[in-house]
Amino acid sequence: MRRIVSSFQRIGRRFYGTVSVKAFGRRVDHFRLRAGMSVLIEGGPLSGKTAFLRRLASQLAELREPVIFIDATSPVTKWLSEVTPPVPLSARKALSWRLANLPERFYLLLDNAERVADGQKLEVVLELLARARTAVVAGRSYSSLHPRLQARLREAKVVSLGCGADTFDATYVLVAVLIILVALSGMHHLVLLAAAVRYLFQGIRIGGRRI
Repeated sequence: MRRIVSSFQRIGRRFYGTVSVKAFGRRVDHFRLRAGMSVLIEGGPLSGKTAFLRRLASQLAELREPVIFIDATSPVTKWLSEVTPPVPLSARKALSWRLANLPERFYLLLDNAERVADGQKLEVVLELLARARTAVVAGRSYSSLHPRLQARLREAKVVSLGCGADTFDATYVLVAVLIILVALSGMHHLVLLAAAVRYLFQGIRIGGRRI
């Protein structure tokens, strides 16, 4: 399984952010977070992409760099909480005010990008991508994104954490082994029970693919 980490180094008044991807303790990719760059992190559940984004947001906040973190599963009216209106506004007006008062050269961190499907969420994300200094987007896979989001990220640096559509679920293997062991032990009446456990996972999607 792959692991992704970020680090920052300050040289004079400037600092440089780098991202490293490691597999079994060996670095397999390394690049700098440059201005104007977009990064797409592909990964299934529990692949570590959300933890990486939150750690990156924390690092940027410590450096006092403008950062906007968005979880696409939350309502669009809850987005951009980092930009606070001076007076209380309705949810719709607050969103418009926040978009009009975004900080300059901010980092955009977008999680669960495959959930950006409806009109308003999509338009807000596209505007943020156009205005961000650097964008780091995490999702199940490039193919799971909205076509307009795919077009916007077609030049993005893609990082696969090895938990996408080509990775089979370990649960399948474990239950299959269980069924075989039960059958070999002669307890044939438990084979149906073990098979039923297997089918509990039949509808779960791992990395955008049915098990």
